Amino acid sequence: LFRSGSIGGIASLTGTTPNLVLKGRMDELFPDNNNVINFASWFGFAFPTMVVLLVLSYFWLLILFLGFNFRKNFGCGVRPEEKAKEKRAYEVIRSEHSRLGSMAYA
Repeated sequence: LFRSGSIGGIASLTGTTPNLVLKGRMDELFPDNNNVINFASWFGFAFPTMVVLLVLSYFWLLILFLGFNFRKNFGCGVRPEEKAKEKRAYEVIRSEHSRLGSMAYA
């Protein structure tokens, strides 16, 4: 979650502070730049970068938390006795959840 704000903020000129600092420095160093960095030009530059970073972070988190055994993680090729154990575990969790009752507010 700590990277999601940075990844999403990259796509907007006002999304992160360094983007605005770059715009300010460009306007300060090159006063006749005809506003070359604006919201549309920044979005056109940064949106593809943001999409690539989002996809890479998704796969990074997928591998980090689920490991490399994608067949097991997504239930492909699981033996019937393993599926039965998972179903029993699901039923236990579901019954315990229903025993909790409704939520009470203080």
